[in-house]
Amino acid sequence: IRSGIDVKIIEMNKERCEELATLLPKATIICGDGTDYNLLMQEGIEYAVMEVSAHAIHYNKIYGIPFAAGVFTNCTQDHLDFFQTMQRYQAVKKSLFGVSCPLAIVNGDDEYTMKAVEGLDKEIITFGWSEKNDYWAKDVHKLGGAKSGYTLMHKGEPIAEIELSIPG
Repeated sequence: IRSGIDVKIIEMNKERCEELATLLPKATIICGDGTDYNLLMQEGIEYAVMEVSAHAIHYNKIYGIPFAAGVFTNCTQDHLDFFQTMQRYQAVKKSLFGVSCPLAIVNGDDEYTMKAVEGLDKEIITFGWSEKNDYWAKDVHKLGGAKSGYTLMHKGEPIAEIELSIPG
């Protein structure tokens, strides 16, 4: 948003739309499902950020959408009522990185996430808290109010100081 890029975010969870609008007042938040992607492309939008749930993947709501990258934050037991087993849940999440998604950006600290992407024939970039990851947060600290900060590290070197408008 600070770079001058016109940012539109598709959020499938309607309850999060209001929260995102508060956190990112300069972005356009589109509440809906993946079919709104076609509207963005008709408007000539170059970049779109979309949160995709495992349920949306399972029900093919993102069918036909090409992704430049997919981000896999975690794989928890939250949805086992639907997916029955962690293996089935992991397989559904892994399927996001099909033929139309050449890059996987994953939480290298999450054991289930790493198991889910085993054998993936894609470029994989890891992030997390530990130095074993490609990118990690160092010196996380509260900045006051509802702000936090940290040093973003890559290959042992600091590459950016990050400030977030969220509490620690």
